[in-house]
Amino acid sequence: MNTTRQMIVDAQDRGRIVEKVPEWNCTVVLIEPSIGEVLGLQEAYLGEEEADVTATNLTNFNWAMFALVAHDQDGVPLFTSMEDAKDVLGKKASKVVARLIERCGTLIQLPDEKVMEEARKNSETTPD
Repeated sequence: MNTTRQMIVDAQDRGRIVEKVPEWNCTVVLIEPSIGEVLGLQEAYLGEEEADVTATNLTNFNWAMFALVAHDQDGVPLFTSMEDAKDVLGKKASKVVARLIERCGTLIQLPDEKVMEEARKNSETTPD
């Protein structure tokens, strides 16, 4: 079979984790983010260099990522922003929130630094 662009566009390749949260008497659906979403958050919160990463940046990255991937059973996002997630979940048990954020982390694969460096070099030499 020949691969076409449309086949790639139509592919349903984003994983899901259905997480029962008995403490809240509900289910949270964690939907894998696209690589574009991950890279955007990585750039916004973690910077380009390892030295740029601080505990605060990493915490904000985790909150923003959770806000992005957390949905209800119909696929509707549960939070409108990182601030919304912090506001709502900041009042909840840390053990429950930590468990959900940890599960969220299993959906995310940050690109290898060597791959990112090569992509940066290529984007600098490729005309727009």
